[in-house]
Amino acid sequence: MYKYLFGPVPSRRLGISLGVDLVPKKVCSLDCIYDPDYITFSGSGEPTLNSQIGKVLQFIKKEKPNIPVAVLTNGTLFYNHLIASNS
Repeated sequence: MYKYLFGPVPSRRLGISLGVDLVPKKVCSLDCIYDPDYITFSGSGEPTLNSQIGKVLQFIKKEKPNIPVAVLTNGTLFYNHLIASNS
């Protein structure tokens, strides 16, 4: 519904901030090289609801082994994933 809005997100300088994405396509006016500290999975809902999350995480770790991965989760589905992976 709000394709160009994100947040609210905490900001050290501004408190709680609502973001507005004025350039929805990833574009940089310089020769940008992105060097992330983390690859983070979160978004609009619980990331462990995606039935392919294990495959996605394996792919990311294989392709970018030097970048840590964070999964922001409430942890309620860990038990289900453990059972599925041991079956």
